Amino acid sequence: IFTITFIGVDKFYNRDTVQVKIQVRDALNYPFRMQEYNKVVKDVELYTFQLKFTFKELDKKVKSTKNTRSTFDLASGTTALSGAVLATSSSESAKNMAKVMPSVGVTLVPVKEAVSPVKTYEQNSAALVRASIKRLDYTIQDNALSGERDPDILTKLNKIRNELKQIQVQLIDIPMIDSGEMTKEQLDEY
Repeated sequence: IFTITFIGVDKFYNRDTVQVKIQVRDALNYPFRMQEYNKVVKDVELYTFQLKFTFKELDKKVKSTKNTRSTFDLASGTTALSGAVLATSSSESAKNMAKVMPSVGVTLVPVKEAVSPVKTYEQNSAALVRASIKRLDYTIQDNALSGERDPDILTKLNKIRNELKQIQVQLIDIPMIDSGEMTKEQLDEY
């Protein structure tokens, strides 16, 4: 920073002074930073695409388990309810069967747990992946360039890069799955 002082006098000898402070900053190679910014945004979009497919696969596993567990729950409830209905029957054999039916429904619970255990890891992973996708999308939108020559390009570039690194470290234990034959539009719809 340096200061320049200008002193002026008019024809009536009125003096006027002004001080100009000049601050010199490091030069910014804008075309290079723009190219770097575009590369980082492209990397984030590619990573988001991979995350969307990973989420789809995790969600598919969770939904499959949920459907199986729901089927067992319905069968168990139906069995218990049919026992109550058969208890009101006039037939002696139906009344004997009514005594057994609720216990059959209860025995389906351990079978359900053995056949289709709760997929807690997949549920937590899917929630984490979905939140990470939203964070990355928000970061890209929040740090979009404003105008042809954004003076804050370096700050925005660093924010995007740091957010990407944080999410990659956070999701290091979740295996990334190749997108197969799905397009970006199909994953966005899912």
